[in-house]
Amino acid sequence: LLLAAFAVLLALLPGAWAWARFARYTAHKGGTSPGLWTAARSLGGEAVQLSRVVRYALVGALRGDPASAGALGPPVVCVHGYSMNGSNFRALRAALEARGRACEAVSLGWPGRRVRSYAPRLAAVLRASPGPIDVVTHSMGGIVLRVALRDDPQLASRIRRVITLGTPHSGMAGARGWMRWLPEPADLHRRSRFLAELPGLVDLVPDAELLTVGAEIDLVVYPPETTTSPGVRHLQLPIGHLGLVVDPAVARQVASWLCAPSLADASV
Repeated sequence: LLLAAFAVLLALLPGAWAWARFARYTAHKGGTSPGLWTAARSLGGEAVQLSRVVRYALVGALRGDPASAGALGPPVVCVHGYSMNGSNFRALRAALEARGRACEAVSLGWPGRRVRSYAPRLAAVLRASPGPIDVVTHSMGGIVLRVALRDDPQLASRIRRVITLGTPHSGMAGARGWMRWLPEPADLHRRSRFLAELPGLVDLVPDAELLTVGAEIDLVVYPPETTTSPGVRHLQLPIGHLGLVVDPAVARQVASWLCAPSLADASV
């Protein structure tokens, strides 16, 4: 509990910095930034979600991951975002376990690398999983998936469904200024040649069901349209960037989409 409270307090300073950058970008583009109450509510919400990130990591280290039943439907592979790990998906794994679905959350390794260097680890997991496979990604994880599919086109035939949560498919304005000197932001900014040359989801997995999901106020991946992908159905949830992956209510929603007869029936 004390660690969770510390995480909340620790999140407020970088959160305020992220909000200031978000507000400046919005004003620069001629938009109107949300008011102070919305800012405070958003920062507080993301701080609470960060406490879940910490708690899931600790619980995973002490108790291990939720069991995987694997009796109903294709297995689910989860792919985390920048500077995170597979423990982020503890809530989704528990929700899928309750529905009898097997789920594996891959950890891609230490950050501080170009995005393409994460792809071999994910490709190995996808090749080893019995097909067909459903894939859920958060943030940068969706780009890692696209790289893996580009580098090994045979993986596409193994994938049934893909849901990306807060993935900057067309780059993120937050990766600007000095951040573009860091390896991952260098690949994920809005004018990234790497992203411009990377095929979209529809081209990479033409036979799979696809869904992109964005956050109502995302202080990490913005503008909002970057979380969409051409030709793919898109939904928006009333939550922030971290909430897309660690919030239990969102996890139950994603689990229901994965267990539905079709992603075409997905709704908020």
